[in-house]
Amino acid sequence: MPAIPGTSIVIPVDSTMGACLIGSFLSCILYGLTLLQTYHYCCRYWGKDKLYIYILVATLTVLDTFGIILNIKGLWYYLIDNYGNVLSILFIDWTLAIFIIVTALTSILVQAFYSYRLWMISGKKMVALPVIIMLLGFVALALCIVYMVLMLRNGAILYIPTVTYLPTSALSLSLASDILITSSMTYVLMKHKGEVRIRQTRNTLRKLVMYTIYTGSLTIVCTTCALIIGQVLSHTEYNTIFFFPSGKFYVNSMLAFLNARDSLRGENSLISVSLSNMGNSTSGDSEMATGSESRGPRSNNSTIKFAPVPTVASVTSEGK
Repeated sequence: MPAIPGTSIVIPVDSTMGACLIGSFLSCILYGLTLLQTYHYCCRYWGKDKLYIYILVATLTVLDTFGIILNIKGLWYYLIDNYGNVLSILFIDWTLAIFIIVTALTSILVQAFYSYRLWMISGKKMVALPVIIMLLGFVALALCIVYMVLMLRNGAILYIPTVTYLPTSALSLSLASDILITSSMTYVLMKHKGEVRIRQTRNTLRKLVMYTIYTGSLTIVCTTCALIIGQVLSHTEYNTIFFFPSGKFYVNSMLAFLNARDSLRGENSLISVSLSNMGNSTSGDSEMATGSESRGPRSNNSTIKFAPVPTVASVTSEGK
């Protein structure tokens, strides 16, 4: 390990820049998947989804691109511009501070999307839980902003141990939001599955549940690892191995949801089943469908549809 010239103070490059480098490599790999999934989405679903989904996909892709640029620029500052200057590691470059905010914005946008979907698939009855999820996300974002401001104001890496409670709290709140989203959506889908008698529809719902658990577990495991390593190895930056690519996991989990539609419902297929006994409906009987929207006459029934985004079901009220 290199030492500060004229002193015996050793700077651990492997547990600081080495960890950041590994995290950046993982981020680049996941960013490639983001571009691939965005291209796949545009090719197969352009013109089929609602406007807000297009805007969300474009915004997340831009944020992901901006994040990887900040990531690489920060490493360039430490490893190229200040090559051989071990003292540079003691100071925080502004790009890494901004990167924290970009990651927080990415996570809250994805969580907002899932919160909205959770509200919709519950028949607009589940209000408190989506609100709680969003509150947790906004508090986490506020903590990240405070942390960024303190980092830019003080600038020294030696200052980080005095404010570690800020990123730890932000990650904990984000983890809580992810767990609530995954568990609640799984519960709602399993409830629907238990009340459906048609085998093909039950199989489709089972696939939806598996997709929900799988994509939700990606962000949960990543955030959990960052939290545990940050606490166990608090004197190092090994937690950046998982924190740097965490935003990419959020983006890819949502894009995987959006791009999974054809594999779930099959080409040119439509599954529709009466769910009138699923609960007290204020608008009459309900219908759950996977596939393209029905072109038939409009009715006044409230419907639950897994289209155009079947894996994160949406509820629409026809005839308004």
